[in-house]
Amino acid sequence: MLEPEYSGAATAARKSTPESAPDPRPVNTGVYTPTPLHILGRFDWYAATVAADPMELAAVLATRLEAEAIPQRGQHGYTSAFHFVSAGSVVCRMLFGGPNGHPNVWASGDDTEPLVALLRDRYGDQHVVTRADVALDFDAPGAWDALYGITTGIVDDHALRQSQAGDWRTLRDGRTYYAGSRKSAVFARLYEKGKQLRGLLPPGAAADGISLDLVRLEIQVRPDGDLRRFAAHAEPVALFGAAEWARDLLSRVADLDVERVHIKARRSSDRERALRFMVHQYGDHLEALAAELGGWDALGAELLSLRGSILRVGRER
Repeated sequence: MLEPEYSGAATAARKSTPESAPDPRPVNTGVYTPTPLHILGRFDWYAATVAADPMELAAVLATRLEAEAIPQRGQHGYTSAFHFVSAGSVVCRMLFGGPNGHPNVWASGDDTEPLVALLRDRYGDQHVVTRADVALDFDAPGAWDALYGITTGIVDDHALRQSQAGDWRTLRDGRTYYAGSRKSAVFARLYEKGKQLRGLLPPGAAADGISLDLVRLEIQVRPDGDLRRFAAHAEPVALFGAAEWARDLLSRVADLDVERVHIKARRSSDRERALRFMVHQYGDHLEALAAELGGWDALGAELLSLRGSILRVGRER
């Protein structure tokens, strides 16, 4: 049975499936046995805007990450930057200064979790997430074929865009499959992580411990508006709720249900905007009329009667 790697304690529940029922997912075979509650996956990229003084934030990052802050040239509208270097590697990056406001920090790969822990501990309500990637790792014979089949099924069922990269001809260097548009708030990538890691080894280096069957399914989320605050406190698996198709994907590959989370701020309907305009423009008059007529129920009845009179006059014309 193909299982993702788990860690932590849970708030997302595995779907309950009777032990006698065959698992319908192509990723598994045989009988599905429910697993204790877990948090699934981990952050593999975490970028956040932090409401803090840049120099104070840089000092905290350097201390907590045991890194040296190396000044860099600013970019993306920021005038300044730091790379935080530990043991010769950049473990975190920070942009600050200029018209963008508060500093933005990010880390990726194995350096992500220390930054997440730091930000949530020290800057819990002072940081909002601008991008978060959640990785699920699977290591079993046939993992790629099973997960590729599920992911392409999601693409078909939800009419998503798709693309691919990597070595699809010889299969030696690993394949990558993308579900969804890279410009959208949510998209996923499936790739042969074991082959990627082996390809990064120096010539002649032993590949012991790096499985060729290791496959990673990753979802990238760019929250917007108030939902950035949700992402700043959410567990990794919860971000699969950022799109209905992503919820479906998680359900099929890991038998987990998460709540739907609207990452993009919902646009008000025409009716909502009209109602807001009416209340803004005529709120004082409506309140005075309600008091004069004896309450809001009476005002509602009066407006309904007036509406009927206007319609009758219109028909008579």
